[in-house]
Amino acid sequence: MSSKPVIFNQTSYGKAEVGVLYVHRHDKYRHSITDFQVTVSLTLATFIDYTHGDNSDIVATDTTKNTIYFLAHQHPEALESPERFGILICTHFLTKYQHILNCNVYVETNGWKRAVVHGKEHAHAFIGDSSIKRFTTVSKPRGQPFRISSGFKNLKLLKTTQSGFEGFMKDELTSLTDTKDRIFATSATINYEFNSIDSVNFNDIWEQVLRTVVESFSGPYDTGVYSSSVQHTMYLTNKRVLEEHKIIEQVEMNMPNIHYFLYDLTKIGVKGNTTTLFPAPLPYGHISCKLGRSVLAKL
Repeated sequence: MSSKPVIFNQTSYGKAEVGVLYVHRHDKYRHSITDFQVTVSLTLATFIDYTHGDNSDIVATDTTKNTIYFLAHQHPEALESPERFGILICTHFLTKYQHILNCNVYVETNGWKRAVVHGKEHAHAFIGDSSIKRFTTVSKPRGQPFRISSGFKNLKLLKTTQSGFEGFMKDELTSLTDTKDRIFATSATINYEFNSIDSVNFNDIWEQVLRTVVESFSGPYDTGVYSSSVQHTMYLTNKRVLEEHKIIEQVEMNMPNIHYFLYDLTKIGVKGNTTTLFPAPLPYGHISCKLGRSVLAKL
């Protein structure tokens, strides 16, 4: 019985999590900073490094690392957004090395905000803001358009009412009961893909999508909005993102349902507890939804 020939389905290599801190010196004391973590993956036209141990086509990962720092130093204007920096890196590698077939760049931002001293923002002192992580993936196959998807993760959201869960399927293994009022807590991740990069202000889109997610989750400031399930809230949020931003082709959202339960105080003589809860970190509900324009048109 003859064996089938071995073929390569996919190969890539590169440098991961290259930290770049760039100081924008506006004057002697007034500075701003950009802090990126960059991962670059390259796909070559040949496989001789794998099949023959021939490294002659490899652009060393050390070269890749140095290139990231060089481009940041030479083109600080590209640091205005992770998307623009990713586009610059892809363009560089595909232009300089003709045997690279695909360049994929992942950029994640490390957030900082200005320190406040005596009620004033400091000129060059910053405090780490590690909650929300903005990210982007820029991919450029040779001869094809850029593919860019962006988003954020670790967006912690919680509301103390206007959330319930009832009418779900029940059988002999169901222990959960219906509720019209519960805590809704999550750490959301959202990823949206652009259908074009022409004249896009990536920073504005990011801020607007973030605002949309927070507003959809929260509802009006005084009364909120009722959520009948995590699924329904996610659908309404994704639908609104697509309706408000024609430049976005599809949007995906993940919202783990982080549970908080009323603590049983009756064992220490306290009855009627409705305010003191405890978090249950594991397990949690895992819910996701991806919505695209072809799907939206049918709804």
